Amino acid sequence: IWAGLPVLDHEEVEEFLNSAIDPECSLRDLDAKELQNIKDTEASSKSPSTLATTRNHIERLKKFLREKKLPEDIERMPLRYVDSYLRLWYQTRMFSTGGSKCPVEAVQLYLAKFPPGVEALFPKPIKVRADSDVWYSAKQVLGKNTLNDMMKNISRRAGLQLEYTNHCVRASVVTYLAEAGHSVREIKTVTGHRTDAAVDRYVKRISEKRKQQISNSLTSALHGTVSETEATSSKRTWSSLRLQRLATSIKDRTLSQP
Repeated sequence: IWAGLPVLDHEEVEEFLNSAIDPECSLRDLDAKELQNIKDTEASSKSPSTLATTRNHIERLKKFLREKKLPEDIERMPLRYVDSYLRLWYQTRMFSTGGSKCPVEAVQLYLAKFPPGVEALFPKPIKVRADSDVWYSAKQVLGKNTLNDMMKNISRRAGLQLEYTNHCVRASVVTYLAEAGHSVREIKTVTGHRTDAAVDRYVKRISEKRKQQISNSLTSALHGTVSETEATSSKRTWSSLRLQRLATSIKDRTLSQP
């Protein structure tokens, strides 16, 4: 059943995004995530009723795709393609920050040093001069073990006190985004986690800086003192309140004059 679902390429998705949205489309009541759950249920339960229900939903989806329409909540994000298992693969984006550590410029430089025709993301480096046009092999690629140990090797060669891993980078991204106030849903779009629970494990970990801030707040409360930042904030709040009261008083006097 699932193998019969259509696979949409980038051009087809773009055409769907540019088409009109039917507000009465019934698929909004049964989104892609729910259909994925039906697929998972179908894999473990082969009862006739389950198969019939699944087939019905698949036919609805295929009809929906033939009409070239997408729900509004999907339209808001750039899609890359929709595969046969109803997963919506969103097009990733990287934004330029400027400066010597701009991620966009780094990626552009990295890709510019590929030999023509290379499609692999991690071709094997070759020994050349820094000003050479090509830095990587046209045929060989980095192996799985090399990629897994890349962060460890970088940590050792840089003389870092801690030995970082690929997982450390992912966990740090979750922690920083959570402390910056981003939602679990937003974090998942960056890290690729599939469930909220996977993200929550990292969100619950409080950074050392955050622990120090909490400790300072508790100490200030116990000893009746406040930090310089808190004091400045309080002064600004009090000054703003005084200005508001003054403006209200002037307004009342003006209105009361004959």
